[in-house]
Amino acid sequence: ILKEDKEIHNLFYALPYGGNGTVYGMVFAKLFEQLFTNKESEDFSLFNR
Repeated sequence: ILKEDKEIHNLFYALPYGGNGTVYGMVFAKLFEQLFTNKESEDFSLFNR
């Protein structure tokens, strides 16, 4: 289930850029994945505070 969600998020963030911007969209999608999926990370705990 998590893998399917990640693929959907990648498409969701990549679509708005379109054209040559798809590469940047995928990069941002991966960054968002790391922020929201790694809930145990120190950075994410700082945001929760």
